[in-house]
Amino acid sequence: MDLDFELGLSASAAAMIGSPGPNPAPWSPTDLSNLAIWVDLSDLSTMFVETTGAAATTPAVVDGVVGTIRDKGPNGYYLTAPSDAARPILRKTGNRYYLHFDGVDDQLKYTGAGFPRISQPNTIAYAGYSPEQYGTVFTGVGHILGVSPSGTRLWAGTQQFIEGRSDTEPQTLVAFYNGSNSYVRHNGVQTAAGGDIGSGELRQVAFPNPDVELFFYGLVIADDEVASDELGDLENYLADKAGVGLSPPVWKPTDLPGTVIWLDPSDLSTMWQETTGASATTSAEVDGVVGTILDKGPNGHYLVAPSDAARPILRKVGELYYLEFDGVDDRLKVISTTIYNQPNVAALGARLGDAGRFFDGNGGVERHILTLGTHYVQQYAGNWGGGKTGKTTSTAQVITTHWEGESSYIRYDGGTELVGNAGTNPYKAMTIGTDFSGSHPGVADIYSVIFHDGALSNEDRAKLETHIAEKTGVSL
Repeated sequence: MDLDFELGLSASAAAMIGSPGPNPAPWSPTDLSNLAIWVDLSDLSTMFVETTGAAATTPAVVDGVVGTIRDKGPNGYYLTAPSDAARPILRKTGNRYYLHFDGVDDQLKYTGAGFPRISQPNTIAYAGYSPEQYGTVFTGVGHILGVSPSGTRLWAGTQQFIEGRSDTEPQTLVAFYNGSNSYVRHNGVQTAAGGDIGSGELRQVAFPNPDVELFFYGLVIADDEVASDELGDLENYLADKAGVGLSPPVWKPTDLPGTVIWLDPSDLSTMWQETTGASATTSAEVDGVVGTILDKGPNGHYLVAPSDAARPILRKVGELYYLEFDGVDDRLKVISTTIYNQPNVAALGARLGDAGRFFDGNGGVERHILTLGTHYVQQYAGNWGGGKTGKTTSTAQVITTHWEGESSYIRYDGGTELVGNAGTNPYKAMTIGTDFSGSHPGVADIYSVIFHDGALSNEDRAKLETHIAEKTGVSL
C-alpha cells in the first residue's frame, strides 16, 4: 500500500524555518588584521613571464618560468627575478602549485623604494622545503630565515634557534620576530622559543639566496604577531597549499593554568654561561657550564648560580639533556616574593645521589625541601614526615611530589603514592642542587623541573608525568 503525506506550512512557520544561507567564504590571509604581504601561487593571474614588475603582461604557465609575482597583500607589491636566467619554474602536482628555485641563480625579490620598514614584532609564515644543508631561504635587510643540518635559523642581528626542519618534504613554518620573545613553529607545533634574535627591521623581501634550492608553496608576512585565534587558520591555509598534515599540538606544562615554574634543559635557547640573569648573553653549550636558566613559566624567572664555581654542567646523552650538579657547591636559585600556599605540586625528572638536598625554597618558613637518603627522597614543609622510599641512584626517575599537610605524597615513575605528613608550610622562590643557603649539596642530574600552584587531577598529573618521562627517557 502506498501512503502519500502532504505537509502544509503556514507562511509564518515557513519564515521561521527560513532558507539555507550561503556557505561562508573560506579563510584567506586577507582576514588577518595586520597582513603585509601575501604570495599565492594558486592564483595564476598574479604571475607573469617577464621580469618587469607592473609592466609584465605574459601570464605564467605551469612548467614555465615566472619572472614577476604580484603580492596579493594590501599594497600589491611586485616581486621580480633579477634576470631572465634567475626565473624559477612554476610546477603543479595534483591541485597544488609551487615554485622550484634551482639553487644556481634563481631568486624573486622586492627592493623598491616604496617597500615599508616593518619593525618588530612581525611574522613570516611560509610553506616549502629546501634540501640544502646550509642556506638562506628568506632574506630581507634586517631579517634572515635559514636552514642548517639541525634546523631552522632566525636572525635579526643575532642568530638563534636551531630546531625542527624538513629537507625532504613540504612543511609549514611560522617565524615570529620579536627580540628575546621570538619563536618558531613547524607544522602547527612550536619547536623553539626564547633567545634574543636582535631587533632588526624587515626592509626588503628576497627568497631564496640564489645558491639555495627551494620548493616554495606560499608566503604570508604580517606586521605584528598573528593572534592565537588566527594562527591556526593561517597554518591550516598554508598546510592546504602544500599538502601538509599539521601535527597535533604538543602538550606542554603551561597548558596547566597553575604551572608557575618550568625548567627545561632541552631548550638551549633558555640557558647561558654567565651568572647575570636577564643580562646574560653567551649561550650555554653541551658539556659547558650553565650560570643562568630562564624559567619557561608565565613569570619568566631567571634561576642563577651564585658564583662561577657553583654552575652546573649541561650534558646530553642521546637526545636527552640534563643539568649535572656536582654535590659540592653547584646550585641555581631564583629570588621571588610570591608565596604559594598548599596544596601544590613539584615534579622533576632526575637521577639522584645518596645524600643531600636538591630542591628547596628560599629560606624562612616558605620552604618545600626534598632531601636524599641512600634509597629514598623525603619531603619537608615543616615536618619530616613525607614519603621516603622508592628512589634509585643508578637510573633517572620521574618524581612527583604533592604537598598538602598530612595528605602529602611522593610518586616514582607514575607508580604508588607514598603518603606522609610533610607539614603545612607554604612555598616561595626555588633553589635547585642544595638547600636555600648552599648547604647540604646533593649529587643530581636534573632533566626537568615543574612547580604547579594547586592540586592536580589524576588526568593532568598523568599528562605532566608523561611529559617529564619523555624528557627523562623513562617508561612509566
